[in-house]
Amino acid sequence: MGYRQFLWKGLHLEAKGNAGHAKGKKDLIDGKDYETSTLFLEENIGYKFTIIKKTNSSFYIIPQFGAIGNAKGNSTINIGPRGGKPDNFTQSNLLVGLNF
Repeated sequence: MGYRQFLWKGLHLEAKGNAGHAKGKKDLIDGKDYETSTLFLEENIGYKFTIIKKTNSSFYIIPQFGAIGNAKGNSTINIGPRGGKPDNFTQSNLLVGLNF
């Protein structure tokens, strides 16, 4: 679930939540299995480029850049040994879509 706010033409800010279940076997660092429910928050800035525009439809791409971080707090998530490092990452997306 998320929200996108357009600022000027195709320039926008976006915030969304990602929920799921992470499961890993035989971690490369310690060889253990890890499993947990996950909830991450993601914040991005991007620009929507319309590539093809027709009367009732269009094809677009949206490059985005931002950050994603653990919404549950670093003490409650267990996705493997991280040496006390927080589960916050820079990231990028390339969305491709159709309007109709």
